[in-house]
Amino acid sequence: PDQHRAEPDAPAAPDAPADLFHQPPPAPLFEPLPDHSLATEELPPLEQIPKQDTSLTDDQLGELEAFIAQARQRREGSSKSIPFEIDYGGSEPPADPPPPPYGWGSPPPPSPPPPSPPKAAPPQAHCTACTAPLPPGARFCSQCGADQQAAVAAEEAEDFEVLDLTEEPPPPDPDPQTARGPGPAELKQRFREYLYDRLTAYFGARGSKRFWKRYEADVDFRQLRDSSLANLRASLLGASPEVADARTDLALADLAEFFIVEVCADVHQRLFPQRLLRHQSTDVREVDHFRLIMDYLDFDQESETVYTDFITMPRKVLQRATENYLRARPAERIFLICDQSLLGNGKHGFALTDRALYWKNLLQPAAEVAYADLEDVRRNGDHLLLDGHFFDAGSRLNLKVALLLDKLRRLSRPNPEA
Repeated sequence: PDQHRAEPDAPAAPDAPADLFHQPPPAPLFEPLPDHSLATEELPPLEQIPKQDTSLTDDQLGELEAFIAQARQRREGSSKSIPFEIDYGGSEPPADPPPPPYGWGSPPPPSPPPPSPPKAAPPQAHCTACTAPLPPGARFCSQCGADQQAAVAAEEAEDFEVLDLTEEPPPPDPDPQTARGPGPAELKQRFREYLYDRLTAYFGARGSKRFWKRYEADVDFRQLRDSSLANLRASLLGASPEVADARTDLALADLAEFFIVEVCADVHQRLFPQRLLRHQSTDVREVDHFRLIMDYLDFDQESETVYTDFITMPRKVLQRATENYLRARPAERIFLICDQSLLGNGKHGFALTDRALYWKNLLQPAAEVAYADLEDVRRNGDHLLLDGHFFDAGSRLNLKVALLLDKLRRLSRPNPEA
């Protein structure tokens, strides 16, 4: 049965063998590309563009119309397309900036933190006594046992300096004329220092506080001060150094005296009479020294025994005064003798002449000071120190004598303008 089985039909042989790897390529497919040239013929006339559909101004519309007309003319004469050009204001358009290394739209990467400086090794500590090396933070020396903290505290105490911050230094004066004289700020500072010194000398550190508060609060006096110092500064321009110093000292003293006598009359309860101000700005050659002394001391308000007529005064009082303290020169003129002895015998008291002050206090040696040689008048407790000499005529007369001696001292100094 196997022999009679029918064989399957064999495939028919093709006419020519098929070569699958050597077939011709397909025909290329061409597609029309879009025309990017300016199609001016498709644009409507400019007059047909409604103005409400454009944001161009009339000048811009005119420029656009001229450009379209020129493009149409060139297109009719040539098939070349007219490229659209933009005027960048230069010969070449600006080059596009290179993209950042981290890409457009991405934040820049954070900058790395700066390297921290290397830590310096702490300096080697040494003992302040034996200079032996010490470990950090050691309080006592392991060699000599010296206390290191106490030594450091002593060094800091030696380096400490007390600064006076009550008055700031004046700013530099921009006026170029200061090369020929002090400026306004310098004159104000000099007056401030002079006034503070005289208030402390007359009334002490505690008593001068009331006067200083008045100076800080009185606006009218500060205006008067500024005006007086401005006049002083004008008078110093072109003056010699000797004349400038004399004028400055006199002006500052008169201004301080006016402040004490007039502005602070209620503070000292009118101890100083106002009439003594009439002796300011008086020529030294015309000063009546007797009247000046009597105005300053104002004995009408005191209970002291005063002699000005030495012919009618008791002879024994005059004799004992000359024996104990009044040793005037033959040419001196004696103005007054104030007897402050307990028994009224003239052993203690003071006398004023045209040259000097003579006095003797109880249990104190006799003394004298010449006006021209007097350097310092200062209150010390309940008495005065006149160049270091003890003087006490009572609390009220001490203040009057101090103010008077400053005045007589200024009048006795040589005048460079004479």
